[in-house]
Amino acid sequence: MIALALTGCLSRKTQEPIKLRWWITFAPDSTEYPAFQSIAEAYTKKTGQAVELVSVPWDDIAPRGTAPTKLALAQQSGKGPDVWGPVPHNWTSAFARDQQALAWEPAQIQQFNQYLDVALQACQFDQKQVALPVLMDTVALFYNKALISSPPTTFDEMVTMAKGLTHPKEDRWGLAMPLLSPYHIYPFIDGYGGYIFRCDAGPCQVGDMGLNNEGAVKGTQLLTRLYTKDKLLAEPLADRATMHERALALFTAGRAAMLIEGSWVLSPVRASGVNYGIAPIPALPDTTNPPRPLSTVQAIIVSSRTSHPGEAIDLANHIASPESALILYQVWGKIPVRQEALRSTQFADTPDARVWRDQIARSVPLPNMPELGYVWQPWGQALEEAVPGLTPVQDALNRAAEQIKGLLAGP
Repeated sequence: MIALALTGCLSRKTQEPIKLRWWITFAPDSTEYPAFQSIAEAYTKKTGQAVELVSVPWDDIAPRGTAPTKLALAQQSGKGPDVWGPVPHNWTSAFARDQQALAWEPAQIQQFNQYLDVALQACQFDQKQVALPVLMDTVALFYNKALISSPPTTFDEMVTMAKGLTHPKEDRWGLAMPLLSPYHIYPFIDGYGGYIFRCDAGPCQVGDMGLNNEGAVKGTQLLTRLYTKDKLLAEPLADRATMHERALALFTAGRAAMLIEGSWVLSPVRASGVNYGIAPIPALPDTTNPPRPLSTVQAIIVSSRTSHPGEAIDLANHIASPESALILYQVWGKIPVRQEALRSTQFADTPDARVWRDQIARSVPLPNMPELGYVWQPWGQALEEAVPGLTPVQDALNRAAEQIKGLLAGP
């Protein structure tokens, strides 16, 4: 009996403590990394459970069709993460399809009723909760209060303001946005009835695509007019290589009065010192309701191959907690998805909180389906031809739709 007791004591002493591995896509020298580090340290302090924070390139995690990612290979070898993210929710369908992600039961989600329904639903695939939402982002209209005292309430008013503040020879513009980005231009097609896949009646219908319908064409033609006829946007904004950096740089330098951009640029906008405001994109001409932007949920995934599912689920709940989400909001600019965080003074007392909350509530989450990966390249190419007026809008969008259908059909 003594020998057995001693053996038991020795086994407990020599048993290695569990260390959970958390993969993130921010480098140690990034401005965001310390926030993730503080979240991991807070969890260790609270539970005594060690967390190894591992920085990996974006491409190591991003799904690539049928090609295995470094994430998948690491999981198969037993060296993968216990949890990873936050990553865009529309990736989670591929993780679920490939059996990389652990499915959640509602009882495993702490404070389940505090999550925004739109955020939880965006992280579902095949009627299963395959990720835990942490933050959301979407686009809105930034405006420089030194140039515009109050935001436009109609599209025509926005165009009139932009024309009065556009002076190309001085590199000063009334409006800036990445013109060839499908994500950014989506409100223009939604406002007239365009869409990616029909998703308003249950699961998204791959066979019902609205990228080249009448509304999508009309919205893209409006963009083309603003750029080619009205000349309200700088040429670099129609250059895929420069459009994102240039649009932000114009606004933060005080050279663009308005900017259509996402909540992820809040940090550089604040750092620029520009006295800014945020408003919804106004209703398009001949419409009454403001157009709906796309939105993306940033989600945490628990590995289906973790050796410590209980501990990994607990860590994921900690990462998605209001306290952690608010830490990430401060450095990342993305909006919390839990009611406690939205009501907190850290968020609710910021001047633009109401606009972001309302924008997210009425946004269109990206379809959470692997097939979405086939959409971006053909659609982006169509915009590259149509917006500068190189190809008629209908022809460019028709060609993109046919390309997407071909990719969906497979070889």
